[in-house]
Amino acid sequence: MSVEEDIRSAADRCNGRYNVIPEFWHIYSFNTENIKEYIEYFDLNNKSLLTVGSSGEQVINARIKGASDITLFDASPFAKYYTWLKIAAIIKLDYREYLSFFMQHTSTVAGHGGNVYRFNKRIFDKVAPVLKSLDYESYYFWVELYGHIKRSGDIASIIKDDETRPKVIKGYSLYLDSEENYYKARKAVREITFKYVHGDLFKDKVEGHFDNIWLSNLCTYHNVYKMYDLVLKLAENLNIDGRMLFAYLYETDPTFDCDDENNLMYRMKFVKEYFKDYLSEYHRVRTAREIQWDDKRDKEDLILMYHKK
Repeated sequence: MSVEEDIRSAADRCNGRYNVIPEFWHIYSFNTENIKEYIEYFDLNNKSLLTVGSSGEQVINARIKGASDITLFDASPFAKYYTWLKIAAIIKLDYREYLSFFMQHTSTVAGHGGNVYRFNKRIFDKVAPVLKSLDYESYYFWVELYGHIKRSGDIASIIKDDETRPKVIKGYSLYLDSEENYYKARKAVREITFKYVHGDLFKDKVEGHFDNIWLSNLCTYHNVYKMYDLVLKLAENLNIDGRMLFAYLYETDPTFDCDDENNLMYRMKFVKEYFKDYLSEYHRVRTAREIQWDDKRDKEDLILMYHKK
């Protein structure tokens, strides 16, 4: 698709024509996995990364850790435009203004303190010149989209807010967890470049080789057999000594084999056997529940990793 077609599709959605955008074309406003903690298990400094993630958070956090060759492969055609918008906003806006522009809620309790400044046109106009200098196509997309809608808040129609709690969003990200870290991140994102590929990771050929691959939480949308085939496929794109995060599991006990018939990825005994050639290691990270309420409940989020040797 062309940028003009992307603008048309996005504007149709924002103006109430809800049948024009497939499910995975939405932009995820923020990540729903704990990047801040799992990123520590990867060597990204001057290394390459293939990642999914239409929120752009994977790209931004990876750059903060020194990734120099980043490819964003995503089903959403809007992922590139949104990621560049965030990068430009980090460069131009102060910490509070950035949060007010992108977050659905400003209160610490989701559902309270609705944010009237979200996607505010006045704030966008401050960001636009920086965006233009970084990536003209993304600048063109957003300028045209604002020109095709009645209210700036209508942009939320192409956004999926799977995580809206400010405390969790900040706790999941290296650059949002404090105002000090936000300003430190500016230098890193000023120098960022990334390649964007719009496509279906399960069907399309993936070009290139990578030191790191992140599949985020794809396993929550696709069955275990499709995920295995994807891991098998992408293992060919992984460099020797490279690492692939092939599953992010929410609130899981790795010693307990749950009887969830709907998603076999959560049946750990099965997964350990089925992925025995690829499950090199797994690590626990804090859940959203623990970040929000300090409530652990004997479960933590898990990342399942393949280390190619």
